[in-house]
Amino acid sequence: MNIFKFSLMVLFKPMDAFPLIKAERDKFSYRPAIILLLMMIMVRIVYIYIVHYPLADILPRDASIWLEIVKYLLPVLTWVLACYAVTTIISGESMMREIFMASAYAMLPYIVFTLPIGLLSHLLGDGETGIYAVLQKAIWLWVFILIFISVMTMNSYEFWQTVGICVLSVIAMILIWGIAGLFFALGNQLYRFIYDIAIELRMLRS
Repeated sequence: MNIFKFSLMVLFKPMDAFPLIKAERDKFSYRPAIILLLMMIMVRIVYIYIVHYPLADILPRDASIWLEIVKYLLPVLTWVLACYAVTTIISGESMMREIFMASAYAMLPYIVFTLPIGLLSHLLGDGETGIYAVLQKAIWLWVFILIFISVMTMNSYEFWQTVGICVLSVIAMILIWGIAGLFFALGNQLYRFIYDIAIELRMLRS
């Protein structure tokens, strides 16, 4: 599967493109999805440095590369896990690797159009910031539509069934983050407890 040709197909004929991921599962490779996600991160980092100062959501001096990577990769990866869990229960037909591939391709509008819009921001005046906000929201709306279409076409769902699946997947994402946060908090408390005991034992021995 040619990544460039398939990318164009995803952007302009997603109803035909996403079922091909499932149809060609025997030829599956993680490489295109990984390349797209790396491109997404690179686009985000470059965007931080090229966007016009008044329209920036974060200044370069305040940006953390690792935090930006987590902010953009974590939702995608959590969505893959949550969507797979929900579709497995509700008569889904796609595998986790196929959902991963489709989710990576769904980020194409962000990958393709974010940098041009960032450069365009230098040509906009103070009274045109609304146009810039609309363009940004249009990109993310396109991404969400592609994700929706991928879930619907790859699992042979009806429209409203897909809406329900997406809502349940978002709820599952929140639960995953909540459970992960709980384990992190408990692990941190356990670490501090063991650390304090170790300090007290060391003081008793000295």
